[in-house]
Amino acid sequence: KFSFLKISTRFFSEEQKLQLDELHLRKIDLADEVLVITRDMYIGESTQNEIGYAIRHNKLVRFYIPWRRTE
Repeated sequence: KFSFLKISTRFFSEEQKLQLDELHLRKIDLADEVLVITRDMYIGESTQNEIGYAIRHNKLVRFYIPWRRTE
């Protein structure tokens, strides 16, 4: 199963943010594994909570950090 959801929460109320957090947890429940993609090694508080939730529910958590060439 594959599901992708990335939403900027800048324009949402606190209640809407909580609803989105709950939606993400339900999507983790449906997933076989979780893939965390970060380009700058930053993982915010919500994502950290989702990773912990996934681990507690025995989901495989993978991380992808794209390699960038520096010149």
